[in-house]
Amino acid sequence: MPDISQSQRLLSYLMEIPLETISSAVHPNLYVSLQQGRLQLSTDKAIYSFSDLYTNFRRAFRQIRLEDIQSTDALLLGLGLGSIPEMLEKKFRKPFDYTAVELDEAIIYLAQKYTLSNLQASFDIYCIDAGEYVTSCPDARFGFICVDLFIDDEIPNQFTTPDFFIQLHRILQEDGLLLFNCFSLEATDRRKAQTVFEELFLPQFPDATYIDTGTNWILVNRKNILR
Repeated sequence: MPDISQSQRLLSYLMEIPLETISSAVHPNLYVSLQQGRLQLSTDKAIYSFSDLYTNFRRAFRQIRLEDIQSTDALLLGLGLGSIPEMLEKKFRKPFDYTAVELDEAIIYLAQKYTLSNLQASFDIYCIDAGEYVTSCPDARFGFICVDLFIDDEIPNQFTTPDFFIQLHRILQEDGLLLFNCFSLEATDRRKAQTVFEELFLPQFPDATYIDTGTNWILVNRKNILR
């Protein structure tokens, strides 16, 4: 990880400190900055990662009995800057061996540069569309799957189809945990999230529920894992 001075960290509690801006074929602008002493990855319209202040998953993890997950094989669909594995390792003390799938090679570069190299966890990273990945791994079975697939603040349409959820069900271990992140800030967003939950998620996972984090719904495949 690039050196960040103590003075930069302290100043970041008063103002955002820009660290790097790059572009890619997927994202015209990707911004890495320092805020409140944490690394943040954002686009022009959305925050993709914010260390342990990536509140949607932090609030979800607090409500889940992570200790009940027996398998260490985890799949991340959407990598961001690596907030999810960083939180699980450093805040929740939950180790996993990760397979990470990320379409944007620029995001992979940033995650490796700023976050992943500081973690003990192992990572197999694939630069491929998440839909292609889940249909092309017939033998893979994961005990934990985390789906965080956005372009800015929208879930691409290919990830809100019945077939995508059928594939998620297929590659999830029988007693595994699946989390699916849906935006729910405005009324229209909540209606979309409810449609995904009722029409796509529940048919595959009849014991499912969701965690309302205030701005997002985190869909959970089995309610009995909640605290």
